[in-house]
Amino acid sequence: MRTLRDLFAVRTRELPSPVAPGSPAVEAVGLSVRLGQRQVLDSIDLTAHAGEVVALVGPNGAGKS
Repeated sequence: MRTLRDLFAVRTRELPSPVAPGSPAVEAVGLSVRLGQRQVLDSIDLTAHAGEVVALVGPNGAGKS
């Protein structure tokens, strides 16, 4: 029989090797997105390093997803 503690226990998994210092954790170069006939992103460059917090802000329905 499982206990509530077992059901809600945080499960850990092996994580990939950390990113080398100074190199980007996430990088997009020249990113463009079109939804139907509407261009929502045009040649966006984005670099995020390990530990940085990046937010994409906009109104509901603006295509942030």
